[in-house]
Amino acid sequence: MTTGDAEQTNEEVWLTSGEAAELLPNVSRRSVQAWAASGKIDGVVRLPSGRYRIPKSSLEELLNGIPPQE
Repeated sequence: MTTGDAEQTNEEVWLTSGEAAELLPNVSRRSVQAWAASGKIDGVVRLPSGRYRIPKSSLEELLNGIPPQE
């Protein structure tokens, strides 16, 4: 593995609320937005436009049933 590969592996993948909803079974975009706003999803970033970016790793933790770290 090269240095570039190592850096790329450590980079977080950021999803829109719509992309996040597609990964979660039976969950709407609006539900993802509500969870992001209430802090139920870890690591969410709110952009100046008001839109959310959600770390894919946080969704994977939700899917795998891993409780969020405090």
